Amino acid sequence: MKILNTRPAHQSEHLTYLIEKNGSSVFHFPLLEILPVSFNPIKVGDFDYIIFLSANAVHYFFGGSGSDNAVNETIIAIGSATKHALTKLGFNKVICPTNFSSDGILKMREFQNCKNKSIAIISGENPKPLLSKILRERGAILKNIFCYCRKPITYDMEKIFPVLQANNIDIIITTSAENLLHLMHLFQKPNHRAWLLEKKLCVINEKMKTDAFAIGFKSVIQAENATDEMIAKSMKRLTVND
Repeated sequence: MKILNTRPAHQSEHLTYLIEKNGSSVFHFPLLEILPVSFNPIKVGDFDYIIFLSANAVHYFFGGSGSDNAVNETIIAIGSATKHALTKLGFNKVICPTNFSSDGILKMREFQNCKNKSIAIISGENPKPLLSKILRERGAILKNIFCYCRKPITYDMEKIFPVLQANNIDIIITTSAENLLHLMHLFQKPNHRAWLLEKKLCVINEKMKTDAFAIGFKSVIQAENATDEMIAKSMKRLTVND
């Protein structure tokens, strides 16, 4: 089985390793480039809670090195990859929600009564508004830090499309709404779009699954969460079923 991995180049290697370990082959087709943006630095210890919404947020906020005087602060990570990025920098009090999502964070005990609590949310530009909106409604004093952006990668589709056809792609992995949107933008020509919609699509949440069916995909599988392990598990399940 041939799988199209659309994760950003610097994040694709581990997922590719897991997929190939399960017996499938991978074609790399990154759709987004992750770039740093300037921001006003803050001190982790100045807030009651710090929330990191991605491993990229950890990397670009700290610039690759941790904060020695804040390793004992309690930090919220949206998922296991984000938690791993923080623990690698020396943070030893990192907790995750049961459900790796903004909704999962909002259900955490720490945020049920957060009136007048100071909270910093570290993310890329243009995050989903739900988390900030609800925390403000609950009375939190919120500060958003945007430390990176996602830049769509352009391709000469007249050149790359025959290559994709020749590789006999079976499944396409998309890991964000922005990722899926740019995929559709690239495959605009009728013959390109028809080829795309014939493929099985792997997504990482219910909203993406609904959107994919609305776009016209006939076969959509939802991974349990956005971790490489759960995506690879979904790919293995498809391979076994086929």
